[in-house]
Amino acid sequence: MAATIILLEPPGLGRLLFQLFPRYVNNFVTDFHISFILLKVVIILLLIDERRRDGTISKPHLTLLALFVFLHVIMPFSANWLWWQHLSVFIFD
Repeated sequence: MAATIILLEPPGLGRLLFQLFPRYVNNFVTDFHISFILLKVVIILLLIDERRRDGTISKPHLTLLALFVFLHVIMPFSANWLWWQHLSVFIFD
């Protein structure tokens, strides 16, 4: 269940960081990287807590961590993908 809730965190965390630290988080790129790093730290803490409490690690949290690492790596490059630009124009125009 926690994996489902964490999927909704990036936009909210980004807005919160922008309002709490406007001097340091003053553009989208900085906000994006800080929020994704914080999300990965939270997921790792959840994994550590599960391991300590139950002795097991849940697959949904591992999958979620892999997803956020993957997204953090590829999203900065998505502005240069032609297929993404065409899809965006098709959807939003």
